[in-house]
Amino acid sequence: MAEYFRLEQPASTTPLAELIATAADWEISVCPTADFLHYDGHRLKSNLTVKVSHNRKNELLIWVWVRGCLIHEKLIAELHAMGATGYRLKPGSVRFRDGSVSNEYRELVVTGWGGVASPESGLKPVERCLDCHYVRYGFLPQPEKLMDWSQWTGEDFFVIWPIGTMFITGRVADLLGRLKTRSYTLERPSRSWGGPTVGRLSASMPEDLALKYGEPLGIERGKATWITMDKTAEGQARARLANNKPRFPSDPPGRRIVRVAGQPE
Repeated sequence: MAEYFRLEQPASTTPLAELIATAADWEISVCPTADFLHYDGHRLKSNLTVKVSHNRKNELLIWVWVRGCLIHEKLIAELHAMGATGYRLKPGSVRFRDGSVSNEYRELVVTGWGGVASPESGLKPVERCLDCHYVRYGFLPQPEKLMDWSQWTGEDFFVIWPIGTMFITGRVADLLGRLKTRSYTLERPSRSWGGPTVGRLSASMPEDLALKYGEPLGIERGKATWITMDKTAEGQARARLANNKPRFPSDPPGRRIVRVAGQPE
């Protein structure tokens, strides 16, 4: 079994980058019956553009307050040289405190697959929606058994569902250490990883891969209807929801979430 870590933002009080985006830069997949009480999925559709409160233009990793990570071209070159796998790059930019803008950063998008949490880990849903992909999970009693290695595709960057989307192998961790990268934390499997809430897989992975890995597992079912998060789109979605009828007469409108009996939180 390979050594692996979750790559996270630094544990220090260093401010995270602030996303430069409007409501129209985000999109959601609306639950058919939830009336915006929860989402089927939620993702940024525009390129990752951020501003930071410092002028450290040699940072290899820049983490974004909402979510996301930007990676400098120097680190990209090192990853390429070592043959690292399991990621794609999207355009990104960083505005520094002095007003200068760097286009030497790219958004790191993880494409490798570590599978779903092993049943032996004890991670189980405590709440789920009957009409969309919304699921809330309980605690993680056996973190050392989280990884089901038979599902891992062997890539250096990978997702373990539903725990996280930024796991790395030991050799990537070694590279970050050799380069004296400052702005990151490596986490080993921990009980603190319990309690995630997720929607459909395509909110966290590229759509082609979400279908490839998620459809057989039921975590990417059917075609999502992605709408922008501006007022016009929200109004149109609410109008559609108003015409939806509960599946059964006894169902309260907009509340098709059920508790999973016997599961501790």
